[in-house]
Amino acid sequence: MYLVGYSENVIEFYKIKKKLNCYLIEDACHAMGAKYFYKNKYLNVGCCYHSDISTFSLHPVKTITAGEGGVITTNNKSIFERIITLRSYGIKKNNRFHWKYDISVAGFNYRLSDINCALAHSQLKKIEKFINYRKKIFNFYKKNLEKINNFINFPNYNKIRPSYHLFLISINFNKINSSKDKFLKFLKKNNIFCQYHYIPIYKFKLFSQKPNLNFYRGTEFYYKNTVSLPIFYNLNIKLQKIIINKINFFLKKK
Repeated sequence: MYLVGYSENVIEFYKIKKKLNCYLIEDACHAMGAKYFYKNKYLNVGCCYHSDISTFSLHPVKTITAGEGGVITTNNKSIFERIITLRSYGIKKNNRFHWKYDISVAGFNYRLSDINCALAHSQLKKIEKFINYRKKIFNFYKKNLEKINNFINFPNYNKIRPSYHLFLISINFNKINSSKDKFLKFLKKNNIFCQYHYIPIYKFKLFSQKPNLNFYRGTEFYYKNTVSLPIFYNLNIKLQKIIINKINFFLKKK
């Protein structure tokens, strides 16, 4: 998964794919419009130069939206034909006689409506505008939060142009004798709504078996210390300053 739209380790995953001779599917749901650097040029996430399939989300909070649904991209003709068949109940139509068709596999209705597609298509030409504005929000957060103290860490993007889907900060709450819950409750009282991003999967009821916590040590640290601050197209500098000031106030109290 390209968290926040940061397409990290693309080439490393591709090497594993080649070694194992397997298919590689990129979870690029955060990464619509993102790019990565390869051989002195930037490649678009979704070009499938180093993967077989890329999947994107068109949920309302993503870079562009269709209201819901998503997009799959591939350069593999057989995969493409399989996707086309599966998205429409497994139906294969006769090219010469459109009223004749066969069902070769069990498929479902995975199609976006034409209205949803038209909405997403109309935003494609604006995607750079959306990403550039998110980048401004990101840079303003980082520039001003860096001034506060040495308890906050930020993601570092080297030779990758992310989609800036999320703005994540990591706070060492142990150092300030506080917790992520207290931090989020404080912000919520001030009408600032942040996200956890993400709860380790073994904590869900679906997973009843007791896990080996040593295996999840990294996820536990991430879960306890990482916060996703508001980032969306209508977020202006005035609102960002309020968010930054409230964070500063909370940390100074500790």
